[in-house]
Amino acid sequence: MTFRITPARMTMAASSLIAVSALAACGTSGSDSAANLQLKPSTSTTSSSSAAAPTSSAAPSSATPSTTTSSKPAAKPTTKATKPASRGEARPATTTRTVTDTKTLYFSTVKEYDSTLAKGTSKVTTAGQSGSAKLTIKQTLVGGKVVKSVTVDRDVIKAPVNKVITIGTKKAVAAPAPATTGSTSGGSSSGAGLNLARAAMWDRIAWCESGQRWGLVASNSTGTYYGGLMMTRDAWRIGGGLKFASVASGASRAEQITVANNLYAQLGLKPWSCRGAA
Repeated sequence: MTFRITPARMTMAASSLIAVSALAACGTSGSDSAANLQLKPSTSTTSSSSAAAPTSSAAPSSATPSTTTSSKPAAKPTTKATKPASRGEARPATTTRTVTDTKTLYFSTVKEYDSTLAKGTSKVTTAGQSGSAKLTIKQTLVGGKVVKSVTVDRDVIKAPVNKVITIGTKKAVAAPAPATTGSTSGGSSSGAGLNLARAAMWDRIAWCESGQRWGLVASNSTGTYYGGLMMTRDAWRIGGGLKFASVASGASRAEQITVANNLYAQLGLKPWSCRGAA
């Protein structure tokens, strides 16, 4: 059976296609209406197939504009932009500054011992004085409050002077009894356990050895010497001086002369380099 497409049918199909396109452009969902318009003009197979092709192509074109015109994505940037702003306002500002300050430098107390000063006595030989220093300080502030301070420079304006206290270690010595006359070879005793024979000779040797400084302690390349007669530890021990003090500088003049007489009885003047002053 042969179908013939007449001009009238073509005109009706074109009109239906124009009507469907008009409905899609206006944003109306008219798929069913477009189908109705296509079915009304003709019941032929040729008309239906020609009308169906525009319908399927028109459906995607109507869906695409509705997707691009959505307003939901535009609301998200507004929410994200407001949160960082609120956090930034809550944080206090952090700043730094440099300040100067003057600090007092306190003196220390130093003790010194003197064998020529009587034991149990003391005196201030140097008065203590405080000093001062200029400090340069770097401060870190958060919200106007100091949270950290670091000293970056210290300039001493006046150095402190330590207080010096001298403490005596010399034992109290009783007034020596008058020396009795004796021979140069013998020893006369005076006082309890003391022998002051040849006292004048020992004074002359002491003057040569130490300037008669009976509490002196001196050292050189040959050793350390103690007392007015500059006796070593061994000489003091051999002469029996340990019953008076550990070294000669800790004993009195009379005790040192007593030990010197004991050494003289054993060795003569050999232990003394100033024996020529005798």
